[in-house]
Amino acid sequence: MPVSRWITEAGKTHKIPMAFIYGKNDERGGNFASSMQRAIKGKGKDKDHAYTVAKDIPDTKLSGHQLLQRSLDTQGWVVKTYLGRVMDKHTPKEWSDRRVEASRFVYTNAAGNVLKVNKPANVEVPSVDLSLFLR
Repeated sequence: MPVSRWITEAGKTHKIPMAFIYGKNDERGGNFASSMQRAIKGKGKDKDHAYTVAKDIPDTKLSGHQLLQRSLDTQGWVVKTYLGRVMDKHTPKEWSDRRVEASRFVYTNAAGNVLKVNKPANVEVPSVDLSLFLR
């Protein structure tokens, strides 16, 4: 799978902040994290990608999900330090009520079978040829 391409597309093109965590003694993980950071940020300072980082966890060769052990406090760094900074910079948009329950829509499956019809009470829903929307 083209994981590197996906990561670069999401991080560089769509400016999604990313943290690449690796064990300091894991050469392969460190090389991957550094190469992904460079692919997204380039070599210079890039303010659009300031929250893309490669972070080493000292004194370990662990990789993948093993880096999330409580004893390493990686989760603390991710949640408190990294995500705290990212969320301070990228504040969420204000909530807006979309009143989905008042909207009219139809859920179907791939075969075109109607799974759910949402409509206001006592409102007639005209039939629709669902094959127009399905491949």
